[in-house]
Amino acid sequence: EGKTAQITSAMTGLSYRSANATIATVNETGLVSAVKVGETTISISKDGYKTIKLPVTVTEAEGVIAVSINEGTSEGDAVTFRTSQNLQAPYNYIVDQWEAGVTLTLKVNNTGAQGSYNMFVRARASGGYGSTATDDLATCMEVKVNGTPLTMSGEIAGSTFTDYLLGSVNLSAGENTITIKNLVEVPTMCLLRFIPAE
Repeated sequence: EGKTAQITSAMTGLSYRSANATIATVNETGLVSAVKVGETTISISKDGYKTIKLPVTVTEAEGVIAVSINEGTSEGDAVTFRTSQNLQAPYNYIVDQWEAGVTLTLKVNNTGAQGSYNMFVRARASGGYGSTATDDLATCMEVKVNGTPLTMSGEIAGSTFTDYLLGSVNLSAGENTITIKNLVEVPTMCLLRFIPAE
């Protein structure tokens, strides 16, 4: 995913076409770009010659975690999510501000990226800009990884957005479920981040 490969030939005047551009694309010079995991073929043709079909298999990029969110709305305005389809370090899952009482379920398909991750939240205290307010992290949100709650400690302080460690999580190959429940409308939490533990 995200990588390219160049088709080379001593013959000129070739045309290239991908059977499935959602898996891999190819340009007029034969540069193949991997889009997402799957299989397709690249057809190479020229008038008067037999068409050649090259099989292409796109695999997960190393360390990539694909995220889909299956829940995250409440009465009133819907919660807005922004997620990357090809997550590189520092493995950001961006979740815009969400309301109190909303449960976000992140289903993580991390085949090829299993291991221990430090999970952070980016937040600012409830007072907003210019405030010296503090909020107890454990009373702001509940986080469960595969049904097991994280024990969180510390305070969210200050008026600027800062990363706070929620805890270490172990993600195994396959599907993991991370559930985040916001208990209060404040502080403002705008970013979830997973960084591989050393």
